[in-house]
Amino acid sequence: MHAAWIPPAIRTLDGWAAARGVTLGVRANSIDEAIAIQQVRAAPGERDWAELVDLGERQDALDHAPDASAAVALERIVKGVEIRLPGGLKLRDGSNDRARGEARIRWFDAAHGRAFHEHALVKPNKIRDLHAALGDRRILASEYPAHLPPLATLIPYHAHDAYPADERPVLFGHYSLFDKTDREFGKALRANIGCVDQGGGYEIGRLSAYRWNGEREIAPGNFVTVDAKPDGPSSNG
Repeated sequence: MHAAWIPPAIRTLDGWAAARGVTLGVRANSIDEAIAIQQVRAAPGERDWAELVDLGERQDALDHAPDASAAVALERIVKGVEIRLPGGLKLRDGSNDRARGEARIRWFDAAHGRAFHEHALVKPNKIRDLHAALGDRRILASEYPAHLPPLATLIPYHAHDAYPADERPVLFGHYSLFDKTDREFGKALRANIGCVDQGGGYEIGRLSAYRWNGEREIAPGNFVTVDAKPDGPSSNG
């Protein structure tokens, strides 16, 4: 999955595709099945894609439940889950291009009771910025702005909304989590959750892959990485 596996969003996209007679192939259960789907699938047409990437809905996706529409569902899956920061706080994003009033979060864990810096899915320096700005302030639905939809409808908030610990592994990218001081940071995020985007696409980071052998738990030793802009050979596998 590119950024996040969100069951309500997946179900919405499944229903959207079925109603239009197109195939997205989101639920392939193996590489072979995914290839077979691509060979025979009924691809979305131009009108379908226009609906899927509706800019108006995407821009407001942060304030809509992940199953609000196909466009919002797709936005969650390809960009992840975000939460608005309290008190109008804004911090520079990972590339320092602009100040952001929201932060990407660990979509696979429940937010309730966790501190903002604990739950953020960002680089270590951004975690430190959040901690410096907010201390150990907890994410509480009761403190979320009243003019917005209830927080529990927007993100995995309760334990029963989190990605189950006994479910199949999920590998995803998108977050550019490479850290020069800790080159293993952000890979094995949980026993069944792993990230392979170590920032190779946009900066001097690492290109990562994962050698999956059918295991139910992510094995740190199965990550293979190489410098995106190496001075010389530096692969660890």
